[in-house]
Amino acid sequence: MRILIVAYYFSPFPGVGAKRVGYWHEKLLKDGHVCKVLTATSQIEANPGVAYVAPWFRSTLASEESKVGDKGIFWLPPLLWRIREELSSDHYDFVLFTGGPFFHFIASIFPIFSAANIVFDFRDPWSGNPLTKGRYLTNKIKQFAERLALKGADVVIHTTVHCARLSEKYKGRSLLIDNGFDERLIPAAIEKFAPRGLIYTGKLTKQRKLEPLIEAVKKIGVLDLGITYFGQDYRDLKLYEGPLFSANAPKDYSEICQEIEKSWLTIVLSSGEPLESTTKIFDYISRRRPVLVVEAKVSTEGAIRDVAKEYPAVFFCKNTPDSIIDALNKLNRERYRIEKTLGELSDDYLMKFSREHGYLALKSGLGF
Repeated sequence: MRILIVAYYFSPFPGVGAKRVGYWHEKLLKDGHVCKVLTATSQIEANPGVAYVAPWFRSTLASEESKVGDKGIFWLPPLLWRIREELSSDHYDFVLFTGGPFFHFIASIFPIFSAANIVFDFRDPWSGNPLTKGRYLTNKIKQFAERLALKGADVVIHTTVHCARLSEKYKGRSLLIDNGFDERLIPAAIEKFAPRGLIYTGKLTKQRKLEPLIEAVKKIGVLDLGITYFGQDYRDLKLYEGPLFSANAPKDYSEICQEIEKSWLTIVLSSGEPLESTTKIFDYISRRRPVLVVEAKVSTEGAIRDVAKEYPAVFFCKNTPDSIIDALNKLNRERYRIEKTLGELSDDYLMKFSREHGYLALKSGLGF
């Protein structure tokens, strides 16, 4: 098969989306397929299989943070030209668009794709995402753009059923492929007992606050329940540092996985929205670590709850100091039982949470 991947973010960009599609690219090449990538991410080293297509310009008006649009707006014109060049010189069986950003997905409606099948990989909802809602007019533009783009799609991929529900109606073929963990980075032996205590390696937002957890840990006052944070907001948390809390700059994916191995209990901060599916939970699972999900609002369903049904060591509490203290004390008392349960899980069972499992679902779903 010949596959053209269109990804705004790609290696060396460190984000989860770039890792996911980068994994697919490597596996497709290894399996003998022809696979080329068009990306808006500048490449450090020349790679004939990855072509950098520069956006016209990078404007704050198109940033996700501004909630005015998305960065794909200014990538669409040069991307269309480059796709046209690719398809005029080579035949492709599939053209896979992955996002966000998403606006460049509109390229699919232009009559340049001949016999290629168009695949949309929605890692998050586009117009229906409650976590990125903007102004009324902006939301309407996104909704219109998504409906328009979907007219050109042959297959749509969502990470979870909850994300699929928030997307515009699509009557064609659809697949569910979660992010999963990179099984290639799992060491031969996982440390079972670690002195560090708690670790959080995700983002901080208005719905994901770390301060209540820090307060709870300090009230308990047990060194083995101290927490370590790695992330881009580490400077904002330096004022809380002490024997029971440390804030550290982000590390690359493999280094973060090593830090998880040194910890006993892993933390997921959640808004409580059903669509939310953090990739960190899969990294935690790959290291056979118990997971405490700290929710801004308590939910009874959602993507994280679905994972909890399959993994026997996911626990939930509300993001308040008292609720966190109750949960930590209970988990600390049951530590031996939890570790015993996780130690009995087979490697084959854990592979259902891996990127390889998702890649196999991709191949099966697309028929190659």
